[in-house]
Amino acid sequence: MASRARKFDDTWCVVEERFRQKSSLAAESIFTMANGYMGVRGFMEEGGDFPSEAGTYMSGVFDNYDKHYVDLVNVPNFLFTRISVGGEVVNLTSGRISCYRRVLDMRNATLRRQFRFVDSTGRATELAFERFLSMDDVHTAVQRLVVRPINHSSKIEIVAGIDGTVTNIRQFDNPLIRDIILDDHLDEVKKGAFGRNGGYLSVVTKHTAIEIAQAFSVEAGFGHSSRLIKRKRFVARRLAWEAERGGEYCLTKYVSVFSSRDRGVKSPVDRALKHLSVASGRGYEEVLRRHTSAWAGIWEDCDIVIKGSASDQQAVRFNIYHLVCGNSRDDDRASIGPRLLTHTRYKGCAFWDVEIFMLPFFIYTDPMAARSLLMYRYHLLGAARKRASEGHLDGAQYPWMSANDGSEQCQAWAYADCEIHITADIAYGVERYFLATGDEDFMVRYGAEMLVETARYWATRSHYSEEKRGYVIPVVKGPDEYCGVTSNNAFTNMMAANNLRAAAKAVEFVREKDAPGFRRLCRKIRLRDDEAATWRKIAGKMYVNRDSGGELIIQDDNFLDTTPWDVKGLMSDGRPAADKLPYSMLHRIRIIKQADVILLMYLLNERFTREEKFAAWKFYLPLTVHDSSLSYNTHAIVALELGFHKLAYDFFRKTARLDLDIKIGNTDKGVHAASLGGLWQTVVNGFAGMRIRKGLLSFDPHLPKAWRSLVFHVRFRGRKLRVDVKRSGTNVVLVEGDGPVKVMVRGNKVTVKRGSGAAIR
Repeated sequence: MASRARKFDDTWCVVEERFRQKSSLAAESIFTMANGYMGVRGFMEEGGDFPSEAGTYMSGVFDNYDKHYVDLVNVPNFLFTRISVGGEVVNLTSGRISCYRRVLDMRNATLRRQFRFVDSTGRATELAFERFLSMDDVHTAVQRLVVRPINHSSKIEIVAGIDGTVTNIRQFDNPLIRDIILDDHLDEVKKGAFGRNGGYLSVVTKHTAIEIAQAFSVEAGFGHSSRLIKRKRFVARRLAWEAERGGEYCLTKYVSVFSSRDRGVKSPVDRALKHLSVASGRGYEEVLRRHTSAWAGIWEDCDIVIKGSASDQQAVRFNIYHLVCGNSRDDDRASIGPRLLTHTRYKGCAFWDVEIFMLPFFIYTDPMAARSLLMYRYHLLGAARKRASEGHLDGAQYPWMSANDGSEQCQAWAYADCEIHITADIAYGVERYFLATGDEDFMVRYGAEMLVETARYWATRSHYSEEKRGYVIPVVKGPDEYCGVTSNNAFTNMMAANNLRAAAKAVEFVREKDAPGFRRLCRKIRLRDDEAATWRKIAGKMYVNRDSGGELIIQDDNFLDTTPWDVKGLMSDGRPAADKLPYSMLHRIRIIKQADVILLMYLLNERFTREEKFAAWKFYLPLTVHDSSLSYNTHAIVALELGFHKLAYDFFRKTARLDLDIKIGNTDKGVHAASLGGLWQTVVNGFAGMRIRKGLLSFDPHLPKAWRSLVFHVRFRGRKLRVDVKRSGTNVVLVEGDGPVKVMVRGNKVTVKRGSGAAIR
């Protein structure tokens, strides 16, 4: 029963022993439940007088505001619950609370909470809550409440239902938005009763016309009365009974959710009601069993086991848990927002965070999910072509901040029109997916087209400069967003060159591998015979600014003209520089917001010498204020490569518990998705040293002193490998797929067979 204590492995759980109003919003983000299809913030379903954003979100469900701009919609709250004992309202702020405990069980993806409530007359009541969103059947959610009167017999009333009167809170995501505005995105379609203890509500988004239907049914194994409550965009059941002292009363609420976005769904209401009958008919134990079984399979693929530090182990699992929860793996017309399904910050739009920071996790643990994320970009290729054309450029230019329809959502010109490296970042994701999976079908049918169109963009966005003796890209903004609009950002130029080379290789691959597919590609996008040669020429002569000695790559053409600044003093109080200085000043002084050249040297690792990496590290690290959750993980990986092992672990610790310990001031606006993905890369690409070298999966591990061992699984070209790193050596085992397979460990090429591995010291 939910009210009974269970023994937990702390590394699988996040536990809150005391409710803190000051951090209630951040806790809602941390305790979010999601299954990719929908997500529910960790708000208290019974309500209370404290800061809360009772957000419920569905992947891909957006609506417009201000005509051209969109928001991830806060859909109806199907966990709505109100409780009264003897006429007194029960919540965390209406009486005396003791024995409080909330547990996010990440292994089984359940959230449990319990507390003892004492009202103004001294009546003590124990309440225990449980919720989960099924990973076995993503349209199902389950909520359970157990009530135990301790020292009284009283009338208890529970109002359980669906609240569609929710709104979106406009975020300060754009300089042009100054005021908090409540956006009402929903109109009611219909509502009604379902059985004796249930009901349904259907709403539709005002502009995008997406219908969302939710249905619920409450199961109570004791005598009670039930009355239907209907108001505008609200439907619920009031269940009442005379509770006896010492009794235990369990109510289980089953919820079914569908939308008109779902494939094959013509009537969301009909589907929701039929589905609810099936789900509730299975019963609580069976629905939970299927859910936890699905999660067991997920963890088998993506868990990382660390021996030696329980704190690090818990943090890594927390990061993986939210990455899995936030991605709708079977919906290739939805991507991942910067705060997953934990908040509407940045309006739920897709940024470069997806391809650079999150995609690698899915490539190596769930390739089909990775393919789905790339297909989202493919489906929006038409919008990217239109955007390039509007700028009088060829090919496809992806938006910096992508709406569900591929439109640009960033109103700030310096970002939307200048932070164009995202087009090359998406191409990088396509290239890396293909290298790791060998998915020829994807490359022939989709990937090559994306690479060609993005290469065409760079071919016209760059031009040859006689002065620089190379191709230049003016009017840009690189990953270091404290830098003003500049020219020849090294990251942008070299990632564009990589895009051009990748496109040329893709054309050659499709021509040789699939002649009919190549002909279709040529007809569809009018591919010319001379284009690949032009791309290689531009890539080979792409300008990169260097110092006089040639070893130090200069971030951009203007960087050395900025004013030197006291970086350590700027970082002294932990607040970001943007909160202390005018934004125009940030553009004039020599500080770096987040990894820029350092990130480039990680992504295009083999294109740089060790001397170049050392030079960049020595020059840029002292200038970097790490005012972004994207920065520490990159620095950790490069620090490991350069032999700064202690510093790398320090950087790892800064990012590992970023949200879990509320180390950054805006976790109340959701967990930081790019940081989650970056942490996985820090462990696998950093401490395990995983790379693709000359077509082979390669490992060069360096365990932190705090760890005794590290074990994880990766998928590579149809095979699943177990990697076991100990101080005594590294063992790679083929656990799934046809073998043998060759890998490299510490520079040694070894052959791994099914069920057996090769240990290398």
